[in-house]
Amino acid sequence: MNKLSLYSALLLLGVTAIITQVILIRELIVVFSGNELSIGLILANWLILEAVGSFFAGRWAFNFKSEYIPYTLLQGMIAIILPIMIYVTRMVRHYLNLVPGEGIDIITICYTSFLILIPVGLINGAQFSFGCKLLSSSEKENASLVGRVYVLEALGSMIGGIVATYICLQYLNTIQTVYMLSVLNVISALFLIFTMPTEKNKSFGKKTLIIKILQGGLLILLILSGLTGQIDYINRQSVNQQWPDYNVISYKNSVYGNVTLLEREDQWHLLSNGVSIATMPIPDIATIEDLAHFPLLFHPNPKKILLIGGGMSGLIDEVLKYKPDIVDYAELDPLLINTVRDYYPGFSSSVLNSNLINIRYIDGRYFLRITENKYDVIILNLPDPSTLVLNRFYTKEFFEICQSHLRKNGILVFQIPGSSSYMNISLTKLTVCLINTVSDVFKFQRIIPFEKSIVLVSNEQDILNAGPDLLLARLTKRHIKTHLFSDRYLQYKLDRTRLAWFQNEIRNISSVRHNTDLLPAALYYDLIYWNSSLSPVAASIYAGFENLSVVYLLILTIAVYLTIFVLQLNGKLNSKLPLILSISSTGFAGMGLTIILILTFQAYYGYVYYWIGLIITAFMIGVASGGLWGSRPVNGENVSIILFKKTEYWLSIYLFVIFLCLISVQSFSKTALLYSLLPIFILLLTFLCGALVGAQFPVANRLFFDERSNFIRAAGVLYASDLIGAWGGGLAITLILIPILGILNAAIFLLTIKLGSTLIFRFSKRFGTA
Repeated sequence: MNKLSLYSALLLLGVTAIITQVILIRELIVVFSGNELSIGLILANWLILEAVGSFFAGRWAFNFKSEYIPYTLLQGMIAIILPIMIYVTRMVRHYLNLVPGEGIDIITICYTSFLILIPVGLINGAQFSFGCKLLSSSEKENASLVGRVYVLEALGSMIGGIVATYICLQYLNTIQTVYMLSVLNVISALFLIFTMPTEKNKSFGKKTLIIKILQGGLLILLILSGLTGQIDYINRQSVNQQWPDYNVISYKNSVYGNVTLLEREDQWHLLSNGVSIATMPIPDIATIEDLAHFPLLFHPNPKKILLIGGGMSGLIDEVLKYKPDIVDYAELDPLLINTVRDYYPGFSSSVLNSNLINIRYIDGRYFLRITENKYDVIILNLPDPSTLVLNRFYTKEFFEICQSHLRKNGILVFQIPGSSSYMNISLTKLTVCLINTVSDVFKFQRIIPFEKSIVLVSNEQDILNAGPDLLLARLTKRHIKTHLFSDRYLQYKLDRTRLAWFQNEIRNISSVRHNTDLLPAALYYDLIYWNSSLSPVAASIYAGFENLSVVYLLILTIAVYLTIFVLQLNGKLNSKLPLILSISSTGFAGMGLTIILILTFQAYYGYVYYWIGLIITAFMIGVASGGLWGSRPVNGENVSIILFKKTEYWLSIYLFVIFLCLISVQSFSKTALLYSLLPIFILLLTFLCGALVGAQFPVANRLFFDERSNFIRAAGVLYASDLIGAWGGGLAITLILIPILGILNAAIFLLTIKLGSTLIFRFSKRFGTA
């Protein structure tokens, strides 16, 4: 067999897997309304399906007489499945009857992403085992061969991550991307078939001919689809299926996310990653006027104003009525405003088109870090803390940044979910969490409870004591015209009876955690709040974990490890179990740590959408580098055992260093220069994690394989063990550890998991004596 066709096919395996993961995450984040926790669930579901595919393919591959027919068939299946998978993904919201901006409960996220990923996950896992079979046709079957397949896949993933970040996310839409992958897989399959040795073709003449005809026909079909414009047609149709009751005016991706502009019955809806940002030309008047006029009327002379998010909803129009000297408007994604400018007919008369507004195309939190401006009023117009990117605007650290940029008598205002008549326990805890957090920074607060409660905070007590009469007098003196604000409206909204009822509702709630960057408590309470209506079962499960302590979790983990240790010392467990346990725990820690770094990046920067490809690429570069080191030939099993122990020790030490880094990241991020270097630091940590994970797998192969007859089966078992561990890490970190215990406690748990497997391997009967 031509080694070029063989190696390129195995490299393409990694390229296809990583690009598919990145674009699927992008598409599913839109479906799941921007919920980044879905990233961990998507990766976890992918890994468990890959593990199943690898395990069963490892059992079947050895029985196949042909090395190349199964692999080329899998490549053809991938080429067909990828476009179908994207089309089905975009139809999920329609099947679930979701309106723009409507959230999805965590259980639905789990099973829908799992169902969508079934075909591609199983095939990708099977390709690893059949890839080992394929490589065995030209090289001697041994443990290092499996390590070579592992390294080639990692190198392909590295290439795919770079292509996904710098080409696919920036220049291609999703359908064009999967079309490219389909064409490459079919060409690779044909390349494999036509470069097979002649004697192989004679043995399987008819089957080879059929595969050539099928793959050739598929390639012709794909080429014709591209030349006739069918690719763009499929993309438009799939987008229309995603929003079937709306006219899709624009559907574009930027490095920060997906931006969609919809129209129905002359009402326009602007969405970012599936989350409603603005409605035009008729906005939510009550919300907009409350958020603008209350803080600006409480302040005696508001001249310098900062608006973070939501300016296109009509809020800027209300702010300009006060004739301020400065209005800075921070909006991270230029595509949001450019979409409105390019497609919305009313933009020519919009205040966004005015030179009175300083539009800053920058993350609002980062803008506050680098600007020296101070403001009379900071208006935070963002949705609830239902995602990490939103939660970072409701943390103690963010409120501290706001405080440092307020002038004397300065006011910060934001809104939280509320009620005018009844607050259930989940809503009450979310409210108390946010109020307690902001109270850690600001001495005084004024809450205006309603369906959306307005929270005004300041460090000057008198500024928030104004009553309805004074606010009305200021409204009249400043010649402000509104739809709602009047004497009766102000008396109604500032009614002391309602405020007393609200305070009574929250008074009896205790032991509610405060919200920080590394402990996103508001995200946790928001998950319970929204799931209480969308999925009461999920809400009750999350509520039951509220008192979970990392100490109890660590005690349980240690108890499990001690049980395993005693059983294996008494010879009641398979002698290879310590090795499998170590590989599984490495997968658990590696995936868990990768998600921690991704979500830490999101918590501090808010645009992981673009960087996720780079983060995964850094991990795979590390895997490939470590895999090359681990694949070096060694003499004797004892040398392999010593090398494996070293990788275990290094991983445990590395996880401890990560914990120390996460502790210091808070102070590290407070300096503007260091804050700008933090992404590079995260990429470096991700690379080192991948290097340690990659170094261990080839060494484990040499220790695990001892019989040629079990060569392919053992490859599937060990690879599946790694993936099952990674699946467990993805689920545990995403669903439980970060939302409930926070990032630091999650890191402690990962360290415990890895340290326990290290000790069991070190003192095992079979491997501990070397």
